Amino acid sequence: MQKISLMTPWLAGALVRQASLMTGPEIRALQRERLLILLDYARQHSPYLREKYLELPDYPELSDIPITLREEAMPCLDRWVCDSEITGPGLDSYLSRLDETSVSSPFLGRYRVLTTSGTTGVPLRMIRDDRHNLVHAALISQRLLGSGKTEGNPVPALPYPRTAGVISRGGFSSTYLSFLRTKKAYEAAGRGGEILPLFVEMATDEMVEALNDFQPRFLIGYPSNIRILAGRQRLGKLDISPDLITCSAEHLSLEDIHYIEESFGCPVLNNYCSTEGGEVACLCRENHMHLNSDWVIVEPVDRAMQPLAPGQESDGILLTNLANLVQPFIRYYVSDRIVMHEEACACGSPFPYIDIEGRKEDKLSFQDKGGAWIELPSALFIAISLDTPNCGQVQFVQRGPSRMEIRCIPEDGEGHEQLCRNLFDITKDRLTREGLGDLELTTSPERPILGKSGKMLNTLRLMDGERANVPFDKKES
Repeated sequence: MQKISLMTPWLAGALVRQASLMTGPEIRALQRERLLILLDYARQHSPYLREKYLELPDYPELSDIPITLREEAMPCLDRWVCDSEITGPGLDSYLSRLDETSVSSPFLGRYRVLTTSGTTGVPLRMIRDDRHNLVHAALISQRLLGSGKTEGNPVPALPYPRTAGVISRGGFSSTYLSFLRTKKAYEAAGRGGEILPLFVEMATDEMVEALNDFQPRFLIGYPSNIRILAGRQRLGKLDISPDLITCSAEHLSLEDIHYIEESFGCPVLNNYCSTEGGEVACLCRENHMHLNSDWVIVEPVDRAMQPLAPGQESDGILLTNLANLVQPFIRYYVSDRIVMHEEACACGSPFPYIDIEGRKEDKLSFQDKGGAWIELPSALFIAISLDTPNCGQVQFVQRGPSRMEIRCIPEDGEGHEQLCRNLFDITKDRLTREGLGDLELTTSPERPILGKSGKMLNTLRLMDGERANVPFDKKES
């Protein structure tokens, strides 16, 4: 079996380039080899996985490996990781001190740490090693920024393009921490004035004014925010000329891609990234999301965790991150819904592509007191949840043209009434900034509404005469 090499930026880039020239069968063979390396390392260094895989043969098939669920793995984090110096209290202490000035200081001098938002479940603490970071940086450079959509585009070749990013402030999400690290790199190079963070809690008009003043060449952000900005561009309120736009973290439909590209006159890129898997898939020139299957394994499954054939919509996926050795994610269940495609893509990529269905939040639009409809970005509601203390889960349910209901669960299981009051106040403030101060806002004692798969949408549209997104049902449980 191939030994684990010390990863360097040059080697990571070379490995990514090499796989892009392979055939499908060669990529699957490489994937298998890397899976066995990861499995062997996990058995040697992770007490939790050593016990879990005790009955496995030395060279198991992927389907032989037991599935890992977040609720079973997170309580034993100290035994899951492959470095005995990593402890839960140590992580908590590090995260409590992490801010914009210390974001470039790695945990234990060698790891990056991030968490999921927790808006649809218990937050996951994730540790990434240099192997993961360098490989996934190469995937972004070559398969996202270096895709066929950017041929001849000036932005990927610029070391410090004039960049504006629409991000969610606070928390320890990958998007937020990555932008802060990029900002620190700009500042270290004396280019701090060339990068502008815009936070999703800003009023849209305030964001438009800042962008008009800044005039970015590179715009990045959540699709829901970028689409609303595209609408302002069409109305003439926003007047910028970016060379390139990159979206991530939310569902980006083909309709949205065309709308944004026509509005700004530049290409739109998209990557499907996750806390557990890193850069899972990147958009090609044909607007298909190709899996980075040389470094990430994605298995579509139904509700019973059984495999699904290509062309079928899954209820979730089993995800294996082949790059991260410090916290092995092997057949780890994620509730994202996808459709796998095996047919060849016209772009010529040897990697299979997927349709991503599971990140579709319902889009909420409300009427203001003058009768005009105002669409709100999904990221705005994520920011509200992050800004509210003790918020474990929250769901914003549209009940009418000017009526919204908030359902929530406290993180510690207590203080529901106080959490409702805090969410009400923060939400009311954000709505007022968007010109929706008169919207009828209520809080509910009921738990969030779950779909048939048990997944919770952060934003849910349940107006009379309308249906929520399939496969979401309308039972209020």
